[in-house]
Amino acid sequence: MNGEIAGYGYLEGNEIESVSVRRDLQGKGIGKKITKHLCNELYNRGKKEIFREVICTVARSH
Repeated sequence: MNGEIAGYGYLEGNEIESVSVRRDLQGKGIGKKITKHLCNELYNRGKKEIFREVICTVARSH
């Protein structure tokens, strides 16, 4: 957003290892877009089924 990093996601082999969105930009669909992109990448690699395990971590502000 405006040239700044809004979030990231990465694959480890054929699994989505992590998706993270900057706190002030959460709730705007950015994580969903990153996840869809990663799922499409896995599909393009030949994975026809994708399973999800979600672990949510919220950092507290000091």
